[in-house]
Amino acid sequence: VRFFESKTLLDLYSDWDSSTVYRSNDRGTSWKLVSTAKSRIDAFSFPDTLRGFGIEHFNNICSSVNGGRTWDKILDLRKGEVKTVLSSIFFINANVGYVTGNYGGNAIVLYTIDGGRNWNDLLNIPNVYIARMYISTVGDIFIIGASKKRNIILKVNRTRI
Repeated sequence: VRFFESKTLLDLYSDWDSSTVYRSNDRGTSWKLVSTAKSRIDAFSFPDTLRGFGIEHFNNICSSVNGGRTWDKILDLRKGEVKTVLSSIFFINANVGYVTGNYGGNAIVLYTIDGGRNWNDLLNIPNVYIARMYISTVGDIFIIGASKKRNIILKVNRTRI
């Protein structure tokens, strides 16, 4: 569920091959169907009520400009035999966003400062699996994952980009 400063909430439900977006304009008392997409959105982030970004089928990044009614692919990470598996996405605003995932046994964190048109490496950590990412209100990025020997929580200050 994505909360906004107003009374508006967005939520997304995904099954194997489709996703359904719901909207509440009364802080969750009632919900209305926004859309049903014919692709699976595994994670999403809406910096405002209209502009959203999602992870499609664990290896594509897509965007919506109409509150989740439609989605367009902006980055396809299915390259060669080694696939990137994305796990978390978070946009601070319509331009600045982060995505976490795993590529060939390495944990990766990518970032964009132009609304997803271009993505850059922030972190690449060998032999670590990333499960989730959280961003605090002061800008620290917390990455939760594991290596073969232990669980890991990494803290990265986003001001380093």
